[in-house]
Amino acid sequence: MTSPRDCRVCLLNRFSAGLEDWPLLVAVDVGNRVGFGHLKRCIAIGEHARLAGAQVNFQIGGDFAAGFRLIEMAGFDCSINVNESAGAKIILADRVHAETLDYPQSLEVDIARWREDGARIVLIDGAGTDSLRHLRRPHLPIDLFVAPYAGERQTESSIRILAGPAFAPLGAEYQSAARREIRPEADQILVSCGGSDPFEITARIMAALEEIRDRRLVVQVVLGPGFEPSYRAGLVGAAHNSPHRIECVNAPDSLAPHMRWCDLAVTTSGLTKYELAATGTPALLISPDEMHARANEPFAELGSAADLGAIKGVTPADIASLLRALLNDRQRRFAMSRAGMREVDGRGAARIASALRELFLC
Repeated sequence: MTSPRDCRVCLLNRFSAGLEDWPLLVAVDVGNRVGFGHLKRCIAIGEHARLAGAQVNFQIGGDFAAGFRLIEMAGFDCSINVNESAGAKIILADRVHAETLDYPQSLEVDIARWREDGARIVLIDGAGTDSLRHLRRPHLPIDLFVAPYAGERQTESSIRILAGPAFAPLGAEYQSAARREIRPEADQILVSCGGSDPFEITARIMAALEEIRDRRLVVQVVLGPGFEPSYRAGLVGAAHNSPHRIECVNAPDSLAPHMRWCDLAVTTSGLTKYELAATGTPALLISPDEMHARANEPFAELGSAADLGAIKGVTPADIASLLRALLNDRQRRFAMSRAGMREVDGRGAARIASALRELFLC
């Protein structure tokens, strides 16, 4: 492995050559129970890498059709997840999720093949003990780990790790956001539960809204691109019949304007909570399962969100009770807003892209 000092020497020796083309392959799983957050953050990294001279191509596993649309909109080429890595000098792999942790052999085979092809490999890993570096680190020929989560720390190791919320890879619209006004009379709520919401948490939140009868709320409910048609139709019907004013927002290109609009967001896990922190949006978190609940615990310690834990043990009444408490407490929402913006500045994707180019130059 190349040491950080050697990398700095390489950068100094080649700095005068200026920006140059370098091939970057992004291998990412998308859709179904994986969701779309992995792809979104890879697109954000790809955009910064492209600005730094990278020739970026995507390789998709999972829902190819939905992933292809998003990648095409961002202006990248992509292929289905097959053996097409020849010629790639840097490979960014974002394929660590619950299924991978249960059956890591497929990813390990790909890592070995990429290494045989002469590529340098960067792995966006899971959080804490739900990660490949925790389970199988001695056997993984990785050049760089990325653990862009609250609670992660740089550790002494022969393999470099980019760790912590400073590396949360967000889109450019989340960089250096202006501080938001915290309204005393809060009534605007954003509901966003990922690109596919396989656990139907959106429906549980909308049921909770029906239990709030002491005020009329204005609500935006995000319907992701992977929502099943029958589930989507049920949510639209529930919104139409609600005593609150509920607008269903279909697969927006970015959640940033909706986050800036709302007083409070109710969301699940994954990338969205970091976007909320970067925009100073107070949030209520509900996890789809225990693994995501564990990942949310250190994030909640940042102070930007309240955490209800895994959805299995959460009732609509639980959600409604905490919603009322947060809507009525301007001081707490103010503290949550400022805490999020202190920890997440929206520049994580740029930092990761810089590390990828540095790896290529070495």
